[in-house]
Amino acid sequence: MCGPAYGLVPRSSGLRVLGTVWNSSLFSGRASEGYVLVTSFVGGTTDPGAVTLSHEALVSLVHGEIRALLQLAAAPVFSNIQTYRRALPQYNLGHAARLAAIEKLRLATGNLYFVGNYLRGPAIGSCVEQALAVASAIHPVY
Repeated sequence: MCGPAYGLVPRSSGLRVLGTVWNSSLFSGRASEGYVLVTSFVGGTTDPGAVTLSHEALVSLVHGEIRALLQLAAAPVFSNIQTYRRALPQYNLGHAARLAAIEKLRLATGNLYFVGNYLRGPAIGSCVEQALAVASAIHPVY
């Protein structure tokens, strides 16, 4: 499968799906020939009731919304639902000031580093970029 590895759905679309990751585009061997594996996200602070939906209701909701977006021709052959009530960090007012205070303390300690989705973005790419930057700061690559 070629194409993007993920897609975000703007809140203005009126859909409940927040975004979808194409696992089988990111990692070969994740799906059998002729199939794709995707992970979709629903809920969050804009839709907290999603966590209370049944497995069947969530599968129906997600497939119904992403079918047209991804041009899916068939129903899913497999589904797995994992719910987390507080999965993604919510950056409240003052987050930048808190980060600045943490950085000031970190610099004062010498060899203390932080990496995580609570810092500068919950997206996988943001976390990988942070981890690489910290790894380079700890052990510069020549």
